[in-house]
Amino acid sequence: MSITLDEKLVAALEAYRAQTPFRTVDEVVDFIVRDFLRAEAENLENAGGDEDALTQRLRDLGYL
Repeated sequence: MSITLDEKLVAALEAYRAQTPFRTVDEVVDFIVRDFLRAEAENLENAGGDEDALTQRLRDLGYL
């Protein structure tokens, strides 16, 4: 999967990365995506949501 990011977004991610223990912007993006997916999973669990829908989202994003 390939994603192109706007230069301003890359600069903001790089500035954030410099303040953290992450070594690359890729690690920052991976952390953000995983944190988002974790929060979504919790929301689905709390709402009695469809686990299959979350599994499909993870597959679509290449995490499964």
